[in-house]
Amino acid sequence: MYKIQGADQRQYGPVTADVVRQWIAQGRIIGTTLIQAEGATDWRPASQFPEFAEAFGSASVPASAGTPPPPPPRPAPIPAATPMQTQSGKTSGMAIASLVLAILTLPTCGIGGIVGLILGIVSLVKISNSQGRLSGNGLAIAGICVSGFFLLIAPGMLLPSLAKAKGKAQRIQCVNQMKQIALANRMWANDHGGKFPPDLGAISNELSQASLLVCPGDTKRNRNQYNDWSAVTRYGSTYFFSGATADERRPNDVLLRCPIHNNVALADGSVQQQGPLPRRW
Repeated sequence: MYKIQGADQRQYGPVTADVVRQWIAQGRIIGTTLIQAEGATDWRPASQFPEFAEAFGSASVPASAGTPPPPPPRPAPIPAATPMQTQSGKTSGMAIASLVLAILTLPTCGIGGIVGLILGIVSLVKISNSQGRLSGNGLAIAGICVSGFFLLIAPGMLLPSLAKAKGKAQRIQCVNQMKQIALANRMWANDHGGKFPPDLGAISNELSQASLLVCPGDTKRNRNQYNDWSAVTRYGSTYFFSGATADERRPNDVLLRCPIHNNVALADGSVQQQGPLPRRW
């Protein structure tokens, strides 16, 4: 096998001796063309190789000093790397979602943080097993850390808001209960010459449930114990009743008062909220 140095100073080959003889016959290699034999380190003119002497003697085409040998076939182009072969793969959508949900921990009352924490852990496992097809380790770790941080501080930040919302809901429910109690008292008064009953135990026929006499914010009484009206005698009612001094003909007389929510039921059956809630019950 031989290597040939063309007139353009480029190397061609290795090629066989037969190819060299063919190029000599075609005039593409002349006597001064440098050739290196396989295993040799030096370059010699083609005319110094005994195996090609006969080819130079029978060459029919005059040699041209400026004609280089034909270039060898070009190697096939290396195909571009596919997405599976890239060093940095596609960013994991699960890792992105983990960070977004972590940021939404407080607005979603902690739900976003819990889901973000789970997605962050799952995405880390998937990225680790993807062999470079997925990236986004930093996003997943950030999602886990942010979720964990907000989940730790969320109870302290959310509990006051939840307690406030619960208090408002209980106050509204208390108003509805007092309206039913006031209506029951008016019904009793209609049957007794416009006079209200002496106590709340007297309206058992007019009020559907004894448990309505317990305010939803009352922590001293158990509503489940008010299955019948005997519980009213044993445990009493949350509401302060002043029906004995109230008169149906005086609509602004106070009939009922809630000490927990400052709600007041009047003789005309209406219920009003009197100022802010008491600090403690």
